[in-house]
Amino acid sequence: MKQVFFIAALLLQLLQSQTVSSQAFNLDSFFSEYNAITFYSNDSDNFIYPEVQTFDDLKNLIEKDCPFSIAQAEHPEYIIPVDTLIPLLGLHNQLPDYDTVLQEVKGEFYYDTILQNWYAYLNKSKMDSTTAFLIIPGTGIHGGFHIAEGNPTDYQNMPLPIKDVCLPYGDVYTYVKPNEDFRNIWKNSGSPYYKKLDYNYYTPYTDLHGNHWAANMTIESIAIVRYLKMKYQKVIVLGLSNGGIAALIAAVEGWADGVNCASGLSVTDYDGFPLTNFENPYYANQFHKYSLDSLKTHMPNSYTYYLFSYGSGDGSTVGYEYATHSLQDSLSTVISDCHLDFNYNFSGHHYPVAYLDTFFTRVKNDSCKVVFPSILAPQTMETISFYPNPVHDQLIIQAGQERIRSLRITDMKGRICYMERNLNPSHTEISLVGLPSGHYIIQIMTDKTSYIKHLAKE
Repeated sequence: MKQVFFIAALLLQLLQSQTVSSQAFNLDSFFSEYNAITFYSNDSDNFIYPEVQTFDDLKNLIEKDCPFSIAQAEHPEYIIPVDTLIPLLGLHNQLPDYDTVLQEVKGEFYYDTILQNWYAYLNKSKMDSTTAFLIIPGTGIHGGFHIAEGNPTDYQNMPLPIKDVCLPYGDVYTYVKPNEDFRNIWKNSGSPYYKKLDYNYYTPYTDLHGNHWAANMTIESIAIVRYLKMKYQKVIVLGLSNGGIAALIAAVEGWADGVNCASGLSVTDYDGFPLTNFENPYYANQFHKYSLDSLKTHMPNSYTYYLFSYGSGDGSTVGYEYATHSLQDSLSTVISDCHLDFNYNFSGHHYPVAYLDTFFTRVKNDSCKVVFPSILAPQTMETISFYPNPVHDQLIIQAGQERIRSLRITDMKGRICYMERNLNPSHTEISLVGLPSGHYIIQIMTDKTSYIKHLAKE
């Protein structure tokens, strides 16, 4: 029987075990460095828990606000050893400018703090799993946990539990949104701070004032994808509804191998995200950065496979999603037809489970590599020059006046060997020391277009 591991079940272990050592997770130094964990803040309000200063404080807060005993009692297979990853809660403040927020994603700081905000299911049916899935929940209450337990009443598990659809192909990670599931720590101080237990107590004050919730969701999703790319050969992101646009952005900025934007209202509305309530995943200038036109420049000519899907029974979004089919012509100018797919099914506001097997297989087999064995992107008038310097084991890049947004070097299996953001536009030297002999793909993304080159290191 396939073993399924549920990271959130660790909470039960934390509450039952008296021998948990914080040293393994560096929690002692973590709490000594930060006097308190900040969960929500903006320019004028701070949502701070000064009582969380020790490891015991964290356990006590979890015990008070995040009971999971019922679900764990029904699913003992979720129990995992206590020396596994502890789901630390959010640590970061809202940053005022979206570009500044994205800059922070680069740092190892986020890898060390936020990547534990997920549920993990490890596929143990084979010795080696080379593919990871990240599922980003849509609108709702505790959607991550519903995906984790396969709750059949949640629209994200209709007609089949989405994690069960993914598990035969690799390991599955479900993102937990800020103020959801084990992250729904709250301070019972009345309005404007609310418990997130049902829709009557859904909205923290700073959510209504924009910013923090959506910013954290974007930052964390991107960072998780990049982290998984370091561990797996293939990473596929899936997002439904509210999670669809977050999945698309995370895949674009995180360089995922595949993404399914399912009934995600995707990129069709020039005037902004159709929802205007507190569940809106956009904020401030985020939509400007990821409008339909800007997404065309952000979706690189690379290995990423895009699947936009929607259902005929989806009364709430089908009007928007139907328009995504018109993207096929416009996006094909920057993305090869082989990498772009649309699925119109006879389901509702659900994942296209009947088609996902086909999509997963295409991504895992890298079908477009067979179709385009020698050309990975449309030809462009190149203004960037590459000069290998084998004497000093360097790669020299000259870009003239173009701003290089990102550079990455991957091996022929798609694994990232090197990545950097915002390089010197005129002259950049990349050290290849330590890079084993072999063949590599260099991808450079500028403000205007993308460039792909083949690198052979002897």
